[in-house]
Amino acid sequence: MQPRRSAGLQLIWTNSQADQRSDYAAMLCNALQPYFQKPISASLAAKSNDVAVIKLTINSESDGYREDTTPEFSQFLHSVKESLPVTMPGNVQLMPDLRFVIGADMYLVKPMQLRHWLRSTALADAEQIAAEFSVAVARHSQDGGLHVGR
Repeated sequence: MQPRRSAGLQLIWTNSQADQRSDYAAMLCNALQPYFQKPISASLAAKSNDVAVIKLTINSESDGYREDTTPEFSQFLHSVKESLPVTMPGNVQLMPDLRFVIGADMYLVKPMQLRHWLRSTALADAEQIAAEFSVAVARHSQDGGLHVGR
């Protein structure tokens, strides 16, 4: 289904605002909490005109979503590059729904368009993250490792 040509730019295609990102983060953290059984907080790790990075932290004492201090996107990419165990090439291609973990933090790279920051999208993202976590725990326990609850 496509909007009428005369309808103009649809709201869902515009860039998200801080309150919409906050609603997304609250829904995501609430949906993930039963899987991790510890409080989860979210904050904006970096933002550009086209992309934002959300940082999820498990067992955090933080009170809700924050966007107060965010580095430039290029500074953030440099800090990620320094944290990785292998060297990255100079070019980075954005893939929607890219997720990666550094230490105890998970980072979600999301386009700024509102359609990526809906509460329903947060529920779908939480389901995918929980499924990936379950697979990782199962794989780790088959290898003889310990996991949460054991």
